[in-house]
This record gives sequence, structure tokens and C-alpha cells, in this order.
Amino acid sequence: MKNNLEKFKEVLISDEQNTVIVNQVNDEIKSFYDLVIREFSKELDIKIIYDDKYTATSSSDNLFKVREIYLFSITDMRKIKEICKQSFKKIIFTDYKSFKRIQKDYISINGYNYAEDIRYFLKSNNVLDEKLINYCILQPYFIFSELSKYNINKSEYSIDKIENDSFNFILKIRKDVFKIKNNQTKIKELYHKLKEEVKYKKFSFLTY
Repeated sequence: MKNNLEKFKEVLISDEQNTVIVNQVNDEIKSFYDLVIREFSKELDIKIIYDDKYTATSSSDNLFKVREIYLFSITDMRKIKEICKQSFKKIIFTDYKSFKRIQKDYISINGYNYAEDIRYFLKSNNVLDEKLINYCILQPYFIFSELSKYNINKSEYSIDKIENDSFNFILKIRKDVFKIKNNQTKIKELYHKLKEEVKYKKFSFLTY
């Protein structure tokens, strides 16, 4: 079974596959997958086009035959289906509701597996520091900056102290939140879980 990140690369390389659907979960996790796409695109010399107005079509001109991939953020199911029919390469970020409806029709990546994907990405970039890996899982938005600092000076790299107990507890809360979000009838339970995470993080940071 392919890792999620291998699926991204497969579409970028393939002459046959041209669509990836991503359940982005939230903006922080989406930022991680954006980073992965940028890194792979740079490696493969593919131009990324962020199409916020959904103007791309299969007949869009590319006079210089530059390899391109379009990135969309859409929740409108009608618009998603319309874009999916187009033959150009594309990655569509959407919410879980839309993702669930269309995931079997295309290559799909479930952002709820982001922790595994972050670990895979960092280890493939020769990052073996478990504290750094754990920190990036908790803070996906900071992966680029932390990875850059680590690569510049591995011997003296340091991050704010994060105890394993704190990491495990917060990660467990976030997993519970993800599960509850899949069940829209448990709004009250979701609210209490989010409050629990905020309280715990405030308390744990005060102890350092």
C-alpha cells in the first residue's frame, strides 16, 4: 500500500493519473501538504499554479509546454466534479464531507493521517530526531522553518522542550477531535475536547 506522499509523486510523474483529492482537515495540516507538493514539484521541475478562481480548463494554453499542476481549495461538490473531469493535472483540497463522497473515484489522501505522513516526510529528509518529529506533528505549520534550521546546523539545533507525556496526551486529544468531527451529531463532545486541549497546552507551557 502506497504512502500518501508517494501518491502525490505518482500523479506528478504519471502520464495517466491527473487528479488527487485531499481532505485537508484544517489550514495547519494543509500547509504541510502544500510544502510536500512544493518540494516534489521543485524536484521534478513542475510549475505549481494556485487557481483560486477555478478558471483552468483542459484547453488552457501552455505555449512553452511547461509541466504544470493546478492546486484548488474547494468545498462546492458541483465545482469539484466539474474540475475533476478536466484532463490537466490537479490537486484539490476539500473538506471531509466532500472528500468522503468522491474519494473512491480518484487518488485520495486523508489528512487525518497527517502524523504518519509528517513522520515519513521528515525521515525521508534524514531527520531522525524524535523531539523534532513530535514537535512538527503538533505544529505542522512550522515544519518548513524547523526543517530549515535543522539542516543548517544539526549539531546545535534545539526546540522548545516538549515532554513525551505532553506530546502523547495532546496527540490523543487531537485524534479524538478528528474522530468526533466525523460524527456531526457530537457537537457538544467536540466542544469539550477542544477546551481540554487548550487548557492542557496552557498548563504544560507554564511549567517550562
